[in-house]
Amino acid sequence: MRPVQRNHPLPEAATSRDPLGAYPEQFLQHLERQHYSPATIKPYTHCLHALGSQMQAHHVALQDLDEERAVELLAHTKPLASPSKHHCFIVRQFMTFLAPLGVVKPRLAATVDDTVRGRLKRDYDRYMRQQRGLSESTICESWRVADRFLTFRFGPEVGELSAITATDIAAFLQHLTTQRPPPRHKTLASRLRNFFRYLFQAGITATNLAASIPSVAQRYGTRLPRHLTLEQVEILLGAVRTETPRGRRNYAMVLLLARLGLRPPEVIAMQLDDIDWRAGEILVRGKGDRHDRLPLLPEVGAALAEYLRRDRVTTSRTLFVTERAPHRPFKDSQILNAVLKEAFARTGLTPPTPYGPRRLAHDRPALAGRGRCRMNSWSQELERYLTIRRSLGYDLRTDERILRRFLAFADQEGATHLSTALFLRWQAAFGHANRPTWARRLGIIRRFAQWLHGLDPQHEVPPPTLIPSGYRRARPYIYSDDDIRRIVETAAALPSLNGLRALTCSTLFGLLAVTGLRISEALALNAADVDLEAGVLTLRRGKLGKARLLPLSDSTTARLAAYARERNRLLGAPSDPFFVSDRGTRLTACGARYNFAVVCQRIGLRPVTTYYRHGRGPRLHDLRHTFAVRTLVHWYRSGQDPAREMLKLTTYLGHAHPAHTYWYIEAVPELLALASQRAQASLAEEA
Repeated sequence: MRPVQRNHPLPEAATSRDPLGAYPEQFLQHLERQHYSPATIKPYTHCLHALGSQMQAHHVALQDLDEERAVELLAHTKPLASPSKHHCFIVRQFMTFLAPLGVVKPRLAATVDDTVRGRLKRDYDRYMRQQRGLSESTICESWRVADRFLTFRFGPEVGELSAITATDIAAFLQHLTTQRPPPRHKTLASRLRNFFRYLFQAGITATNLAASIPSVAQRYGTRLPRHLTLEQVEILLGAVRTETPRGRRNYAMVLLLARLGLRPPEVIAMQLDDIDWRAGEILVRGKGDRHDRLPLLPEVGAALAEYLRRDRVTTSRTLFVTERAPHRPFKDSQILNAVLKEAFARTGLTPPTPYGPRRLAHDRPALAGRGRCRMNSWSQELERYLTIRRSLGYDLRTDERILRRFLAFADQEGATHLSTALFLRWQAAFGHANRPTWARRLGIIRRFAQWLHGLDPQHEVPPPTLIPSGYRRARPYIYSDDDIRRIVETAAALPSLNGLRALTCSTLFGLLAVTGLRISEALALNAADVDLEAGVLTLRRGKLGKARLLPLSDSTTARLAAYARERNRLLGAPSDPFFVSDRGTRLTACGARYNFAVVCQRIGLRPVTTYYRHGRGPRLHDLRHTFAVRTLVHWYRSGQDPAREMLKLTTYLGHAHPAHTYWYIEAVPELLALASQRAQASLAEEA
């Protein structure tokens, strides 16, 4: 787009005599580069010319000018075409433009509120930002609710926070609900819980008052959900679509709501990089910073392409921007409320509920189901297959996860029978993995295919040689002392709902490093399995069902005891699972590996990835390898006989055979060198 031509440039003579010098002209050129129209720039020109005249009349130098002084000078001018409120906005923009150039008085820094309320707000904001990882808008709204409660309880001056009781909270909620009907949403109660979780975690209150806050009734099942019919949705889309830049943009946004069932904030948050045109996918930035990928339907892709090609003019990477200069991203999703309100008024349709944009998302099953096949009986056979094999003693958690992903892909493909070609297409769409991993996945699919083939011969069993790969153990990564220290320290700083995530992960990772436990053995521990007086762990769910006792050092026992005390304090009651998540439930292996991947990415042991992927790099299981290798190295360097001591390490690690422990000698070059030196010394003594 060409730069606009101004019809009212500043006079050259005025520019030379103006105390503002050439800066107004530079500012107006800056607006032109942002595609401001001539009609919009006209009041800017008049306002800046009037400001320069007043500065000259009152003998105000440019270096003495600030925003307040500029507004005061403009108050002496005759009324212009634009209102005085617009003058303040123009002055603010002009001063923001001049500030980096250093030619005007710098804006005074905001004074720090050092009252009890101010300090509490800063600490609470830091907790919500660092420990909880919440967005700035959520933090602002959460403090607004907390501030209202503090004013209700104490008045203008905040008193002793430890004196707050559950009765005070109940009185506050009753006060709000008597002023107006109780809100249907649950944000009020959840934000109060956030505040009292913080007070409890910070040690300001002795008890966790968040547990005493009642939840808001959500009676969604009392009636069928209201929705628009397919015909009404099409009428609404036709009303939104107009042959104008604004109409094409609005049509693309509403089409995403109607065809993909997205939430309004998800549409507004889309970036240009979120659209994968070659793969035909679109990235959705959902609630809780969760990302997901959806197919880019041809109709949606055509609408987006037309908007991008014809109408979008901006340097921002955000997909949807305002149609007026400077073409910034939308602050929130209220634009969709306005678009749909106008469309409903134009068509004469009655909105099912006041929540217009969300209403289209509720029609997703009906809209997205067109042209797709139903899930066939494979899912029923999968349930039978898993039930029977588990009755024979198999765990099959990994098998179930892989098979369900495969069946979901088969449903998208519309496949009616399993085939080798279907498996290869799934492999191409699944993502990157090494050959041994795909060989294991092929084995899982082949066993299920054999089951299906026995029921229906049309199901094809992929050949075992489709992905040739012999068994090969991954080379272990041996952590240094500094690596382990940084892992534990970074885990202790993970954002958390109530502090349990950071507390649990730092203690768990440290325990794995000093004991060599398998992650499944550590997570299966109950409080009764940890004897803190004797310093002994009872492992009841070892590999192949083997149980064993594991002695602990005094420092490890003390650390576990401190964790148990703080865990019970945060939960408000003793816990049966020893390692728990933020919700107070047993931490899962998937959750532990994810948190470990996050920690490794933060300290540089793994590359940073997107979409919550773990990435590749050192594994959680490598802490076990590190413990075993360090023990063997210590034996070699201290002159002990590893052959005699090996049975101790085999028993401690829970290996089924000493050969599994001897593997470390050949897998780690340092151990292999030490073993060779010892063998050479033994041969020299015999000679």
